[in-house]
Amino acid sequence: MHLSERFLTQPWHIHPACVVPMAQRLALSPAKSAGPQALSIADFIHQRRAMEITPDGVAIIDVVGGLGRNLVNVEKILGDTDYNDVMTEVETAVENPGVKCILLTIDSGGGSVVGCAEARQVIAEATQEKPVIAYTQGMMCSAAYELAAGSSFIMASPTAIVGSIGTITMLMDVTAFWESMGVKFHVIPASQSDLKSTYWPQAELSEDQRAEVQRFVNRWNDDFLSFVRLHRMDVDEDSMRGQAFDAREAKDRGLIDETGNFDEAIDECLALAGVDTELES
Repeated sequence: MHLSERFLTQPWHIHPACVVPMAQRLALSPAKSAGPQALSIADFIHQRRAMEITPDGVAIIDVVGGLGRNLVNVEKILGDTDYNDVMTEVETAVENPGVKCILLTIDSGGGSVVGCAEARQVIAEATQEKPVIAYTQGMMCSAAYELAAGSSFIMASPTAIVGSIGTITMLMDVTAFWESMGVKFHVIPASQSDLKSTYWPQAELSEDQRAEVQRFVNRWNDDFLSFVRLHRMDVDEDSMRGQAFDAREAKDRGLIDETGNFDEAIDECLALAGVDTELES
């Protein structure tokens, strides 16, 4: 299932500010007007890089753009990250004897809930074998923060945006559009399946339908918050209401361990691995 299909059918761990740009991008995707041969990687400046292993043994793994599972190539070309790729690279780094530590370089406002729990678990389990540092110079929000929460140490540049711990789903009312086209739909679910039409793009939800959507979103959110509580015990409930913070406030609230630049994140990674960076240099 592509991100465009997930967008209106599943809850998302995503910063709300990222919702409109994603919707616009899906509407204007080059894939709708051009074949794969017309796409050039050079046209997209935020494409995710494959894992890099530095000479001193740091495995650098990018987590960027929208996050989802089983993404198609066009979505990856547009800069999104597949949870499967993150899991594969983390597991490969753990198994590689030349890798001393893992650095997750994150710049993402979040993504789909589907696949996130599996990826966060792989990262958390990796910390039992090697240090895992999560670092951002941009955004580390929602599902991206969820992945980072289970790491050994979290760092961010001072002006980075961190948090947005929470879950949201979007339902679109397109009835006016279809009416303008002279089309009217009559949706008739089975009598015993009255909630089957909940996600049909309709003008109004019944009370039962709205309650079902709320139940579904709350279930995902409870799981998200439980994971953060388990791994970031200093984060209080008031910091997990869906809001985001600059890195300095995020540190005060316990969401991250330290602020710093990329080189300092590398040094912290090696220090946790027991590598004397002065001797290495």
